Amino acid sequence: SLRIFGSFARGDAREGSDIDLYAEGAGGERLGLIRIAAGQTAIQALFPGTEISYSSRDSISPLYLPYIEASSVRVF
Repeated sequence: SLRIFGSFARGDAREGSDIDLYAEGAGGERLGLIRIAAGQTAIQALFPGTEISYSSRDSISPLYLPYIEASSVRVF
């Protein structure tokens, strides 16, 4: 799945805000570097000129993960 979080998910993004996304494999499957990079490249092509922060769920610090998950919105 792909989830958006941060200012865009909260509805308070402004001009210049980045888009924060994280991906998670089906059934908790770990996503490899190539799949992460391909996903970021595809998303960046849709939003030229906008900074995209794209990561896997596994790479998010466990300290922040509960807050990020609570405010995230599933894209697909």
